[in-house]
Amino acid sequence: MENSKKCKQLATQVGLGLRPSHYSEILNGPRRVSWFEVVTENYLNSWGLPRKHLHHIRSQYELATHGVGLSLGSQPAYRLDYLKLLKQFIHEFEPFIVSDHLCWTSTVHHNSHDLLPLKKDEKTLTAVCQNIGSIQDFLGQTIAIENVSQYVCFADEEMEEVEFIHNVCQKTGCKWLLDINNVYVNGVNFQKDPYAYINQVHTEHVVQYHIAGHTPCDDYLFDTHRGPVPREVILLAQHTLGKLGNKPMLLEWDTEIPAYDQLLEERARLQHLLMPATQHSTLKTDEKSPYASLSI
Repeated sequence: MENSKKCKQLATQVGLGLRPSHYSEILNGPRRVSWFEVVTENYLNSWGLPRKHLHHIRSQYELATHGVGLSLGSQPAYRLDYLKLLKQFIHEFEPFIVSDHLCWTSTVHHNSHDLLPLKKDEKTLTAVCQNIGSIQDFLGQTIAIENVSQYVCFADEEMEEVEFIHNVCQKTGCKWLLDINNVYVNGVNFQKDPYAYINQVHTEHVVQYHIAGHTPCDDYLFDTHRGPVPREVILLAQHTLGKLGNKPMLLEWDTEIPAYDQLLEERARLQHLLMPATQHSTLKTDEKSPYASLSI
């Protein structure tokens, strides 16, 4: 299961995504961050230098792993060879959280290389819960599932996303990696209030947050994980922490990745603004949502 003690210890710390271009500064420079998140697939089939570097980093830092390959909404949802590698990886590096996306990415013969949305209905709920249950049983490990950004929706859905994820967590015992930027992006794209979304989330399900930048594209937002986190997402994050409490938070910066010093500066800004929320929150949970007045 996820290491709840370690999650509690890191609950007021903003972590960074681990990138090979930053290995040298991470290993040879001063220790200025408490934990890193690793994209699982970057290391599962690597037995050379990347894995050697990761062992060195793990000796100094805590790690969380974040995958893109479980395809929780597919049937079948996973490959046994993938799960065997993942189980070995978990045993080897002892991450405090193991996560993947609540979506589907592949069929038996095709991988989309994209995080495709699920239809929120009872049929999908049953399939997803069966998949997660089987995966957790095989791994001997509770996983966390992330809400994804999306650009299309199903007209005949039976549940809102929060209800769907709540049901998944209740039925499987899995946890929720709450991506705050994705909540905001989807809110704008589908004209839904992201503050109302956060107000419905059950805090006991959430073990980690993601926060990131996005890119305006005509009349919608594109989840690019590029650039500093914009004001509107920081405001939503302040509200989230005030409502749900502190959890380990990851700064995602995956496009046009900056120099390590610049990344650390952005991390320090978020650390100051968001941790702990009780000192820095500018919003009260009973205030009228500022959603309509925020500029993009």
